Amino acid sequence: MMSISLIFLLIGCCFAAEKLASYNVDPSETSVSGISSGGYFATQVQVAFSAAIKGAGIVAGGPYNCGGQMSYTNCMYTSSPPITESISNTKSWSGNKIDDTKNLAKHKVYMISGTSDSTVGVSVMTQLYKYYSTDSQFIPESNIVFKKDLKSGHTFPTDFDSAGNNGCGTTSSPYISNCAFDGARAILEHIYGPLQPRNNGALSGKFIEFDQGEFIPSAKVNGMSTTAWVYVPKSCTDGATCKLHIAYHGCVQAYEKIGDKFVKNTGYNRWADTNNMIILYPQTVATTSISGGASLPNSNGCWDWIGWYGTDFSVKSGKQLAAMKKMIDRITGGFNPIDIPKELQVTAVTDNSVSLSWKPVSSAHGYNVYRNGDNSVSLSWKPVSSAHGYNVYRNGGKVNGATISGTTFTDSNLNSGSTYTFTVKAVSSSGSESSASNSATGKTTGESPAVGTPSGLIVTDTTSNSVTLKWDSVPGITTYNVYRNGNKVTSVSVTSYTDTGLNSATDYQYQVSSVKDSVEGDKSMTVTTTTLAGSTGNDCYDESNVAHVAALRAYVSFGYTFALGSNQNMGLYNDNVQLVDLPDELILMIMNKVKPKVSLLCSIIAIGNNRLEQLALDKCHSIDLTIDCFQSPYESLMTRFYTHVAYRIIDNIQSLTLNIRQIPDIVSYVEKNSNGILPNLIHLKIMIGRQSHRTGTPHTLDASSMEIYRVLHSESLSCFIPQFVRLEGSGGNRIISTVRCSTFMRSIVSLELENDCILPNIINPDGLFFPQSIRLSRIQITLNRFGDCVRLLTELGTQLCSFAVSIVHVYLQKADIISQISSISCPNLKQLTVTIYKNIVHYSECIVPLLQRLSNVERLTLLFAINITTTRLGHFVTELDLEKDIVSYMPHLCQFNFHIRSILENASPVEIGTFRQSVMTCQQAVICTVDYFNNNYGQCQLYSLPFIGNRLDFISNRFPLFDMNNMFSMVTMLLLFDDVKPFENLFFARIARALPNLKTLEVFNKLEQQGKGMIATSYPDFSRLSALILLDIHMDYAEQLLCRSRLPCLTELAIHEQVLLTIVARDSQQARDNCSKVENILTSNKWCDSIDAIRNFFPLVSH
Repeated sequence: MMSISLIFLLIGCCFAAEKLASYNVDPSETSVSGISSGGYFATQVQVAFSAAIKGAGIVAGGPYNCGGQMSYTNCMYTSSPPITESISNTKSWSGNKIDDTKNLAKHKVYMISGTSDSTVGVSVMTQLYKYYSTDSQFIPESNIVFKKDLKSGHTFPTDFDSAGNNGCGTTSSPYISNCAFDGARAILEHIYGPLQPRNNGALSGKFIEFDQGEFIPSAKVNGMSTTAWVYVPKSCTDGATCKLHIAYHGCVQAYEKIGDKFVKNTGYNRWADTNNMIILYPQTVATTSISGGASLPNSNGCWDWIGWYGTDFSVKSGKQLAAMKKMIDRITGGFNPIDIPKELQVTAVTDNSVSLSWKPVSSAHGYNVYRNGDNSVSLSWKPVSSAHGYNVYRNGGKVNGATISGTTFTDSNLNSGSTYTFTVKAVSSSGSESSASNSATGKTTGESPAVGTPSGLIVTDTTSNSVTLKWDSVPGITTYNVYRNGNKVTSVSVTSYTDTGLNSATDYQYQVSSVKDSVEGDKSMTVTTTTLAGSTGNDCYDESNVAHVAALRAYVSFGYTFALGSNQNMGLYNDNVQLVDLPDELILMIMNKVKPKVSLLCSIIAIGNNRLEQLALDKCHSIDLTIDCFQSPYESLMTRFYTHVAYRIIDNIQSLTLNIRQIPDIVSYVEKNSNGILPNLIHLKIMIGRQSHRTGTPHTLDASSMEIYRVLHSESLSCFIPQFVRLEGSGGNRIISTVRCSTFMRSIVSLELENDCILPNIINPDGLFFPQSIRLSRIQITLNRFGDCVRLLTELGTQLCSFAVSIVHVYLQKADIISQISSISCPNLKQLTVTIYKNIVHYSECIVPLLQRLSNVERLTLLFAINITTTRLGHFVTELDLEKDIVSYMPHLCQFNFHIRSILENASPVEIGTFRQSVMTCQQAVICTVDYFNNNYGQCQLYSLPFIGNRLDFISNRFPLFDMNNMFSMVTMLLLFDDVKPFENLFFARIARALPNLKTLEVFNKLEQQGKGMIATSYPDFSRLSALILLDIHMDYAEQLLCRSRLPCLTELAIHEQVLLTIVARDSQQARDNCSKVENILTSNKWCDSIDAIRNFFPLVSH
C-alpha cells in the first residue's frame, strides 16, 4: 500500500512550477512598468539595464535610488524628494554599476499620477520627471508623457470592471480600478507605437506559473517568491517574433496577497494577445526579518527600492535586479533574427489596386504584406537570402492570407483616390517574422469616396468631471474622432465615449467625425453640456478631535488638536486614544501634513518618547524647515527649537525656508555652532511674511501702494504689481544684505527670494550681490532695475545654470549699460525666465541685446509688457519679431513659452484688424488677440500654448477668455479694463467659471452697467478671491462684486472712499457676508468721519 507521504510527494510533483522557457523574443523590444514599489523598481531596472530596455511605464513611482539616500517616507506621500544625489549617482555609476546612461536617450516613458493619490503623490512623480529629463537630460522631454489629471487614488487604472476591484478614487486592495482609462494601452502604445485592437474575449495564449527560485539564491529570504507568472500568446508559442513587457506589482499586490488579480485584471494580456507580446509578472513575498540597510521589515511584500536586501539594491549587482536580468536573458534567449526585406517600392496603381515589389531575403520562407487601409496597389522589394517567404502589411494590418513566396504583390479591392502605406516582413521556416521593411506609400487613382457623417450625437451622462457621449453608427466605419471645444480628444472604435478629467460647472461642446482609410469626414452637429458643480472644498465635519486626527484632517501638538492646513487650534486632544497608540504609517502621514515643520520638531523631539522622536528625525533627513510665521503662535516655539532641536538636525538640513525675521537668529546660531555654515544646505528660500499681526493671514496690499497706483495709472495701459515689497529703509534691507554676504551662503546651490520682495540695492563696498556664493547656480529673484540684472549676470554668469528674474523697471539708467551687456558670459545657463509686467520703456535697447548674449539657453520663458510707442519697433510684437530678435540667437533652444503684451499709441482699428489676420495665418502654437480703446491706445496679447502665466492685465469684454478649453485656469491675478463697453453680470459669472484660482481682481471701468436691473438667478462665486481693488470704477461694479457675488475668502479691499461709504450705507447682507473676513482696507483718502459705521461692517479690521 502506498504511504501517505509518497502520495503527497507525487501530488507536489504533479503541481511543480515549470521552468521558464526561451522564446523568439527580440531583445531590443523589452520594456517594463510598475505601480508603487513596482514603479520604483521598474525605474531601477530601466536605469540599471538601460541597454536592454526600450521604455518604461511608471504608475505612482518616484526618483531612482531615492530610498537609498534618505528615509523612504521622504520619497512618498506629498513630499518633493531632492534629486541632486540621484542624478549624480546615476552619472557616476554609468558604465560601471549600471549600463551607460547614453542608452536612456532612446527610452520612451509614460507616467501616471492620480489626483487623489496621497501615498505617492504628484509632487513625488514630478521629481521623477525632473530626474528623467529637465534636471538631468537623460531622456528627451518629447519622449515622456506625464498624465497627472486622472481622478484616481493609489491604484492601477483600467477601463473595464473586474471582480473585487476597488473604486477608482479610493486607495484600497487590490489597487486595481476601472477609471475609464486604459493604463496598459497608454503605456504599451507610447513605448511600442500603434497597437492592434485588443482581445476582449477569450485569450489565445496561456498563463504559466514558472520556477522563479532558480534565478535568485534563497528567493524568499531576499523578498522574491519561488514562483512567478508569465502570459504567452499563442503566436509567440508558435514561433512568431515577439516582444517582452515586464509588469511589476506594488506592495500588498503579490500573488500571496491578492491571488491572480494583478496578473489577470490589469489589461496587459488583452493587448499582448493581439500584438505578439509576452507579459512577465515577477512576484515578491513579505519578509519579517530586518536585513541590508533597512530599518524595518518588508512586511507588505514590496519590491526592494529602499535597501531591504542590500545597499546595492538599485544597481546591477542588487539581488532582485540581477534576478530580473537573468529572467530577461532566459526569455529572449530563443531569438531567431531574420533579415529585413529591402527596397520596397510601389510599381503600379489603379483606381482600386496597388502593386508592390521588394528584394528577396534568402532565408525567408515567405513574406507578409501590411497596409494602412481596406481596397489596389502593386509592390516590389529586394529578396532576403535567409527568408522562406514574406508578409505584407497595410497601415500595420497584415494584407496577405498565405505567406508570399515571391518579391512582388498587388493589393486589390482598395478605395479609389485613397492613400495607403505598406511594409513587408520576411517569414522564417518556423513562422517568425523579421522587423518591418522601409515603408512605401501609394495612392489609388480616381475620386476619393465620401465618408459618412455621424448622426444622433447626444449626452447620456454628466458628472462634475466627466461627460458621456453616444451617437449612431455609420455603415462601413470603424473609427471615430471625438472633438471637445473644437479640439480633437481621441479616436475610438465604438459609438460611445466618456470624457474624463473635466472641470466642474463648466460648459463643453462636442462633435464627432468618421474616419475611413485615413480620410476624415465632416464633423457632426454640436452638442453642448455643462458639468455638474463639484465640492466647494469647504466641507464641515461634526466629529471628535480623535476622529479628525485619524482621518488626517488634524494633528496633535502639546496635547492640543490643530487643523491641517490652517493650523487652527481645535481644543484638547482628550480622548482615550493617544497619538502614540496609532501605527507608524499613520503617524508618518500626520507628520507629513504638519506645517510648519518647526512645530512638529519642537512637539516631538526631546519629550521622552523615543519612538516618536525617531519618526520625527526620519522626516528630517532631507528637511524643508519652514519658519515663516509672522508673530504667530509658533514663535513661542523658537527658543525650544534652538535649545532642543537644532543641534540634532544641523548636519541634515538640505533645504531651508525662512521668514526674513528669523534670519538673524539662525545665522547667529550657525556661526556659534557650525562655523558659520550648514554643510549640506543646498536650497535657501527667504519669505517676507507680510501677514496680519493678529491672524497670520497673508496680505498683498499696503498703504504705500495707493500713491504708486495713482502715478502708474496716469500712464495708459500701464499696470502695477500690488504684491511687490521694497526693503530699502527697513531692517529687512540690512538683514538681506548681511546674509547674502555671509559664509552662510557658501554651500548654497539654489536661492529663492519670495516673489513679492525686491532684492535691496547693494550696500557692501565690493559692489557684489553674493560675494560668498561660490556654488550658487540657480536663482529665483526680483530686482528693481534692469541694471541690477546686468550686474548680477556679470557677477555670477559663469556659475548660473538656471535664472528666473522679475524686473520692475526697464530703462537705460547709464550710458555704459550696453557695454556691460556685451561683456556678459553665461556658458552654462540653460533655463531662463524673465518677467516684466510694468511696461518696458527700452525693449529694443535693453532686453533684446541681453537675450542675444545668452546663446546657450535651452528653455526660455518670457512674460513681458512692452510700450511700443517708446521703442524703435514701431508695431505690435509678433512671433516673427521673437524669431528674428531672440530665437535665432539661441541655437540650442528647445522650449520657448511666452506671453507678450505690447501697447501702441494711435493704433487704429483698421491697422489692428490687418495685424490680426497676418499673425493668425502663421502655423504655430501661438494665439494673438488685439484690442483697442477709446483712450487712443491699442493692445496686442501674444502668447504661446499652453498658456503659462499666472496673470492677465487690461482684459476687456472682447478678450476670448472663456472659450479656450480652460486655457487660463491657473491665472491668479486679473486686471479688467474697458472704456468702450461696461462689464455686465454675465461677464463676471463667466470669469468666475473660467478662472477658478483667481486670488487678486482689479477693475477699471467707469461705464454704467446696462443690465443691472435684471434679476440674477445666481451670484458669481469667486471661491478663492482674497484681494479686490476697486479704485477707479463706476459704483455699479462695487455693487456687482460686493453685493451680488460670493467672496468667501476676501481679506483685502482697496476701494474709493465714497464708494465704500455707499456700500456700507446700503447695508446688503451679501455685502456684510463678503466683508466679514476683510482685515485690510485701503482707500485713496481717509474716512475717519464714518469710522463707527465702517467698523461695524468690517469686524476684523483694526482701526
